[in-house]
Amino acid sequence: MTPESLERCRSFIQARALTFDAAYKIYGVPKEIICAHLRIETDFGIPTRLSPNPLGTRPAISQLVTLYVREPGVKTRGSRFIRRQEFAFREIRNLIGTGEKFGWDLFEVPGSPTGAIGLLQFEPSSFSIAVDGNGDGKIDLFDPDDAILSVAHYLVTRGWDRGGEHQKRAIYAYYGGHYDQDPNKYYMKAVLRYASEVQAYLQGHPVEPEPTFVLEPLALLENRISSADDSEHLPGN
Repeated sequence: MTPESLERCRSFIQARALTFDAAYKIYGVPKEIICAHLRIETDFGIPTRLSPNPLGTRPAISQLVTLYVREPGVKTRGSRFIRRQEFAFREIRNLIGTGEKFGWDLFEVPGSPTGAIGLLQFEPSSFSIAVDGNGDGKIDLFDPDDAILSVAHYLVTRGWDRGGEHQKRAIYAYYGGHYDQDPNKYYMKAVLRYASEVQAYLQGHPVEPEPTFVLEPLALLENRISSADDSEHLPGN
């Protein structure tokens, strides 16, 4: 919630103003909510003193294999260890399948300790929800424009609409868990708090758009997204 963090968000919004506008018009998700997710997940991919490698340093495939084979500790034995292996196996299968389909070098794709990838930290099982945000014909989870629209699309697939309770549940689903059984909902609260702070900050520090690309006409973008199953998914350059 520091001024530096809020200014980082404002600068990100300014640089990608057209994409944020498209995300709101297509999906109804405001820029502050999208910005909050990207801030919490990877701090917009910007290295800082506390997080010098926000996108990860090891290949996602290595992280997932480690997660699968690592000897369980006292707290992860039994059913918890089995669930961890099931998760890792599912994500490995999705990652390898996508890599084979599009010719990825999986050892060039960095990920988190649980194999999450890109600015938005999608697990491989969520790749199908990602969106081509800049109209280059491919989906790059490390590209800001693709990340912005993909976050918005993900929230809509999890129930985001104009209802406040539905919005909370969609935000909560981004992190995962059982909404009705979680008394804390820390991730959801963090997103909403940061979004609120950004909204207030932007009132005193308005965005002056400086588009870095020409976004294709909105109607074409909407039509292309509706047939996203035919898009090419690429993890990065």
